[in-house]
Amino acid sequence: MKKILLPFAALILLIPSVMSARIWGDIWAGAQLNYPALGAVSPPIARLQLNADLTTPVTNLLFKFRLNASYGTQFFGTTPVFAPVNNVIVSNYNFALDETYIYYADKHIQFYLGNLDLQDYEADGGGFFNFRFCGNEFDGFFSSHFLRMLANHGLDHIYYPTIPAMILRVDFNDNLTLRVGVTFGKAFEHLFVRNSFPVELNFHNEFLNLSLQAGFVDADSSLVHKVSPSVSGLAEIKPFYFASGTLEPLAVFVKYGIVYPDITTFRTPPTNFNDDYRVAKEFSPYREHFGFGLAFHTKDFGFGVAYSLLKTFNSPIPEQVFEFFFRTTMLGIFEISPDFQLLINPAGDDHYAYHWNVLPEFEYLFNPGTDTAPKYVYIVGLRITYKFDLGEYFIKADKKQGITEGTNL
Repeated sequence: MKKILLPFAALILLIPSVMSARIWGDIWAGAQLNYPALGAVSPPIARLQLNADLTTPVTNLLFKFRLNASYGTQFFGTTPVFAPVNNVIVSNYNFALDETYIYYADKHIQFYLGNLDLQDYEADGGGFFNFRFCGNEFDGFFSSHFLRMLANHGLDHIYYPTIPAMILRVDFNDNLTLRVGVTFGKAFEHLFVRNSFPVELNFHNEFLNLSLQAGFVDADSSLVHKVSPSVSGLAEIKPFYFASGTLEPLAVFVKYGIVYPDITTFRTPPTNFNDDYRVAKEFSPYREHFGFGLAFHTKDFGFGVAYSLLKTFNSPIPEQVFEFFFRTTMLGIFEISPDFQLLINPAGDDHYAYHWNVLPEFEYLFNPGTDTAPKYVYIVGLRITYKFDLGEYFIKADKKQGITEGTNL
């Protein structure tokens, strides 16, 4: 157990008042076939995340660290796409302490400050704009078309999976939550070079999940000193919740997000380069995002099917995705999920080298084509995940010997 604590030993020694630590994590591994593509077989991908919550003598005040070790090809494949075909964004031989922050949490208030992953930074695993019934990157859809709200640059998570941020969460009651905060990106010269301001109001109970979100971004580096707004909505419901039976866990969802033209401020120069989205483009290439689908989840079994349409600033043609996944438990320990995705005009390219021949007299499903008919790519993937919890340990730092000891509570 001492070996497991070593990555955090130096940090713990710097905080001699630490009283205990809870350590948990997960392993995500996958493989993928793309057809047709430059490389039909994507290299296997794997990721280990190790988390630690360190308590302090101050009631409800904790430190959080996440160690990320991963291997794979960035965006998991050679197929040209607007959005990654899964939510695991890595570089080859990536090893980093990618989340480090302090947070305060009581019954109604949670405050977070540091380097955060806005999707799952919260004490209970929550974050901005998440599914409650349709799963996550471990047991739900693969594609970031469904796992993220892409056309909402207030979240600022496209280029920066983790980012310096300050977030406040207020739980008005068991069903109504407000999240509001600010992120700090590309602050090379001064604090306010590039900032996003996400706000989310979320209503949830055992059968309904509704989220409304607004995002505002400001980028001095755009040279126009405008503010760019975006809004999003997510509705998720279990239609058979009150009918006790097999279909009770079934959930349907619909989501929509759009980025609006930049808003002129008192600092905007008379010549603003005639680009209504100049600020918005610094934060995300995505302009409009729509998706809907359904998912079914029990402890040992699940499946889902969904459709998404994504528009960008740089292409008049949207990227569309159909996805189907299946999930089951293996050996009572691992989750294993086969997955199928069909991409229409990937990366908004209607001159991609292949289109789908639907007439029976054609010998092949995909043939080269140079016309402007919709182009198709399909992706077949497999995901294996494992979550573990090493429990809570008493931490004792010996300053004389520089040793951190761990004892299971």
